[in-house]
Amino acid sequence: MLAGFTRFNSKATWTLGLLFLAIGCGPDATAPSGLGPISLSVVSGNGQSGVVGSELPQPLAIKATDSRGVVQGGLTVNFRVTSGGGSVYAGTAATDSKGIAEDYWTLGTSTAPAQTQRVEVRAVLSSGQKQVYGVFTATALPGPAAQIAIGAGNQQSAHPASTVPIAPAVRVTDQYGNPVPNVTVTFTPAAGSGSVTSGTPKTDANGTATVGSWTLGSTCPSTNTLTATATGNGIAGNPATFT
Repeated sequence: MLAGFTRFNSKATWTLGLLFLAIGCGPDATAPSGLGPISLSVVSGNGQSGVVGSELPQPLAIKATDSRGVVQGGLTVNFRVTSGGGSVYAGTAATDSKGIAEDYWTLGTSTAPAQTQRVEVRAVLSSGQKQVYGVFTATALPGPAAQIAIGAGNQQSAHPASTVPIAPAVRVTDQYGNPVPNVTVTFTPAAGSGSVTSGTPKTDANGTATVGSWTLGSTCPSTNTLTATATGNGIAGNPATFT
C-alpha cells in the first residue's frame, strides 16, 4: 500500500471483507492478495515548451492503474517541481473515474541549461521508501527583448580613419536576464564618426550582436560615436552608445 495514495471505495472494502470471512472457514485459508501495486504513467503534458515565467498550455496528466491494468479512481498523487524554479498550481490531485489526475505547471524564469525544467510525480511507500512514478520535462524559452547593454568594444582608441581593434558588440536580454536570439540590431555612426560594415546583425544564441567593423572618422582629434539600436519597443538602454 502506498502512503502517498488514498482510496475511497467503502463498498469494495466491505465485499472483500465478507469474502475473507467465508474463505477463512476452510483449511489452508489465505487472505486475498488485493489489487497489487499501483502504477502511474504519463498521459500528456510532457515535452512542452513555453516562455519563462508562464504557465504551459497543456496540463500535466498521469493515469493510475493496478497490476491488472484496471484504472484506479480516487487516488491522491503529488506533483513536485524538482528543477528550474517553477511551480505547479495545486501540487496534489485525485484521480478521476478514468484514473486520470492533472495539474498545471508554470515554468521558472531561467533558460540556462543548468536550470532544467522538471516536475516529478512522487509518493512514499509504507516502508518509507521514496518513489518517483513519472517525470515531466519542458523547454523554457526567453521572453521578448527587454534590455540592451554594451558587451564589448567601448571606449577604444585608434588613429583617424583606422578600424578599431575590437568590433563593438551588444547583448540583448529579456526581463529575467536571459539572452534573446534573432533580434536585429542596427549600428549607426554619428556624423563624422566614420563607417561600419555589416551594420544590421541579429543576436545569436547568447543574445549577442556584433558589428562587422567600425572605421573611425578622419578628423583628429575627435570623439567618435556609434549607436546600437535593437528592434522592438520598451527596451531599456536602447540605443546603446559606444565612444
